[in-house]
Amino acid sequence: MLPEVSKTVSLLGPSAAFFGYFIPSEWAVDYLIPWDFLFSVSVIYLIFGIIYPVVVVRTGMTSYQPGVERTNDYFGWNNGPFRFNAFISWGMVIGLGLWLIYSNRSHFMGILRSIYSGAKESETFGTPGISYRSLGIWTLILTLLNIIFLVGSNVPPFVAVMILVVQTLFFYGWTRYIGDIFEFWGVHEWFRWFYYDAGAISGAWPATPPAPVTQGSFSTSMLSNTAIQRTSVMGNISNLFNVFKLGAAHNTSPWDVLKVATIATIIIAIIITPFTVWWYTIMGGRLNLGPVARDAWMAGVEYAFLGGTPAPPIPDPLERYGLLFGGIIFVFILYALRARFPWFILAPTAFVAMPVCSWGHIWIDFMAVCVIKYVVLRIGGSRLYERTVPFAVGVLIGYGVCYALTSFVAWVLIAIPEAFTRLAA
Repeated sequence: MLPEVSKTVSLLGPSAAFFGYFIPSEWAVDYLIPWDFLFSVSVIYLIFGIIYPVVVVRTGMTSYQPGVERTNDYFGWNNGPFRFNAFISWGMVIGLGLWLIYSNRSHFMGILRSIYSGAKESETFGTPGISYRSLGIWTLILTLLNIIFLVGSNVPPFVAVMILVVQTLFFYGWTRYIGDIFEFWGVHEWFRWFYYDAGAISGAWPATPPAPVTQGSFSTSMLSNTAIQRTSVMGNISNLFNVFKLGAAHNTSPWDVLKVATIATIIIAIIITPFTVWWYTIMGGRLNLGPVARDAWMAGVEYAFLGGTPAPPIPDPLERYGLLFGGIIFVFILYALRARFPWFILAPTAFVAMPVCSWGHIWIDFMAVCVIKYVVLRIGGSRLYERTVPFAVGVLIGYGVCYALTSFVAWVLIAIPEAFTRLAA
């Protein structure tokens, strides 16, 4: 763990987020990430994690509170003139999703044509792949089922459609992000403010929160994060991208991967979900499950839908939509600059790592590996880099084996006895 050196550097003073962890497994993962991404994360964190907090505190634009160096919520979400976490998490994530659609528009158009024309497109995903028509038909079926599920749970129809649209773009954006970094850290709850606006537009509740506590507002708050996010026991849409990517690397048919995902979905629907409901019920709710922490960052949107004590700040609609559309436009500008100027290597996906770098305090790992990888490439080029990749992979495999073994031991020695103890009580 790095010392909190910001308190000892008089040039910067307090508020600069120098707190971080050295995590060997993160170094191994980061070594496999493109160098332009590592460089971009380092630059972005230098700006928003170190320089920006010092500037806004020294100029009096926001006040300093001890301990703000350990989280980026203080400056990124709650205080200061620019909520950069909201700009990234709302606008840039959706922008990445729209860019993914734009850059793969030929595939999307092929899917749409196959739906209304009834003809099977010759192009497929993978060899042998999944036809456009199959993708189109299943997309329509699943979309309809999700809308029926949400509306049947008293979510307002316009809000149900908005949830599906936003979640789709959200996970498209995170899928593009995972293509660079292999890991998923998205929190879809951030978008519930926009679902509140959709309900207000449709007349389901007042324009100003909180909404009256009704079945509709309760269902919207509870279900807006689950409609299409959990697609199988293997995780959400963007995590499944890694499964298909792994399948392609091993010449596994996408159809076989899809079959496994479908079987897993059936298992989780029939067995895991009812068991979870039963377990929460007999334990008396989530608060009695021991070390499960309440999601503190959700307090604001909980207040919007369910009332109670507001958790300031409640985002102003004008600022909220400015950050949303500003982030979308910024993504397209960055990609245009990368296409126009070969020297411009700032990666749009790297911005998405910013809200997470200080949560996990892993920014130092990105910076350190950025330097190491640069030195390796400068000394021995891609050949030396390829020769060192197996070492990073070995670290990850070793970490995974140790994690699996310790998890099994903890399950046998801690989880099972605790479960029987609680059931007996």
